[in-house]
Amino acid sequence: MGGMSGVDELDDQAIIDLIYLIDTKRRPLLTDDARDLCTAFQQVQKRHLHLDPELLARWIGAKCRVKPQPGIDAIGAAVDNDSPDVRMALRATLGRSNPSLQHVPVLDARTLETVGDAPSPDSVRVFEDNQRARVQAARALGLLHDTQSADAIVDLLLGLDPKRDALAFGFVIVALEMLGQVGVAPRLQAMIPTADIGQVYWLNRAIERLTGHSLPFPDVDWRANPKEWDARLRAGWAGIDLTRPPTPQVDLMPVAASLAEAVVTNGRAMFALTPDDPRWNTSWPEWEYSWCHDRQRLYDTGSVCSTCEVVLSRVGWSPAKAVELAQAVRQQVGDVTSLSEPLLDALTPLLESLASGRYQIRLLDLPLEAVAWSDTWFAADSDPSDVNEHPSERFYQPPSDDVTDGLAIPLVIAPTQPDSDLNPATVTDFKTAIKCGQRPAVIAVAYPAERQAWNAEEAHKSVTGFIIDGHHKAAAYADLHVPVRTILICDKMPRQPAYTEADPIDVIDECLQSVATVV
Repeated sequence: MGGMSGVDELDDQAIIDLIYLIDTKRRPLLTDDARDLCTAFQQVQKRHLHLDPELLARWIGAKCRVKPQPGIDAIGAAVDNDSPDVRMALRATLGRSNPSLQHVPVLDARTLETVGDAPSPDSVRVFEDNQRARVQAARALGLLHDTQSADAIVDLLLGLDPKRDALAFGFVIVALEMLGQVGVAPRLQAMIPTADIGQVYWLNRAIERLTGHSLPFPDVDWRANPKEWDARLRAGWAGIDLTRPPTPQVDLMPVAASLAEAVVTNGRAMFALTPDDPRWNTSWPEWEYSWCHDRQRLYDTGSVCSTCEVVLSRVGWSPAKAVELAQAVRQQVGDVTSLSEPLLDALTPLLESLASGRYQIRLLDLPLEAVAWSDTWFAADSDPSDVNEHPSERFYQPPSDDVTDGLAIPLVIAPTQPDSDLNPATVTDFKTAIKCGQRPAVIAVAYPAERQAWNAEEAHKSVTGFIIDGHHKAAAYADLHVPVRTILICDKMPRQPAYTEADPIDVIDECLQSVATVV
């Protein structure tokens, strides 16, 4: 084909035929043939095409004297072409080292100045291609759930440079998480004392997902005291006894009749905002986030990018196990006038089911009206074509006449069960109780976001809440146009975007101050 253009425009069979044709050519390949083969393997991955396992295994990790390297792109094609031969080829690539460069621990400018026999540009390229192939092989083996590769993937982690290979480190960690091999957790824990702080984040994340052990961030302002925050974080994770099963723990601190603080350790993350596993073609190991119940995605909440719009797109409903847990506190929230000690004790199982972290529990009256997704402030920021893709379930937000500077208040409480599950008789019973002066409480978990579009002068702050228990109650309050008695569990940790400059509680205060009434 000799450097043909438009390979990506060929039909599926033509893509496969091109691979077989180039495979028959003499080695070394010409640069144009290598480039065409790279593009063809990329199309195999993109289109989920099937190749002969023996051919694909032969190309996985194969090195060419020219650049680009089709052996690296062949690894991506392996994701949809699992076979014993393919796995063996991926494992071989993962375990490959480059002895000729072992005397160069880090190939940066400083090292090149201090090493007498500095590597040539060609050997540097070979090192970089080799490293990239190993990282891609680890990712593919993770997606294929090749548990035999767990220790070899940890070995790869140990050789990644914290500055040059920061993204690669995250991708390799995600691959380990996909394998779910608990036995590698002690090796990850042993890396924490000397790891770069960016790597510590990923090591903590992997230990949490593999073992269930997790800690809240230190109670230190990481911006004002970064060294103390760093030291406490490392000490906490390094001190965990991984030989013991994790036990959820909630430390509750009542502050006032309508306010309490909670610290959750070893939280089970049944109700949590969590990062999705990255797709193969993503450029970041942690990008898209979802609100999940019992590990099942309920809402796509967008990316960690602080300049992207906030997203609220429903993809599922709460599974039965999560619904049952939430209903366990129903009797204790039938008429709530304060965050009493018995009520807080009753909420403890729910708090244990959150992700580890620091939370502020507020008892509020929120004036909310039921609206379709198309009438929420999320829809105003979305592509018009998206509106028709959302069902007309009940979302809750302040009434349209409650505006700030002409804009709707960016507060939405989202359902986690469908309207079809609502029992009209139960809604009527709650209406009767509310009319008689009772105040049954809706329980919701809320997280803040701060985004600033590239063309905006100021950041846009918002709060999104998800109903844990109380869909019937919320419907009853909205029908009566009575402010919703709400137990709002506010997440104090900046989870999305991961490193927002705003304090999460400040964002929540700003969004609630004009509408919420403290009970």
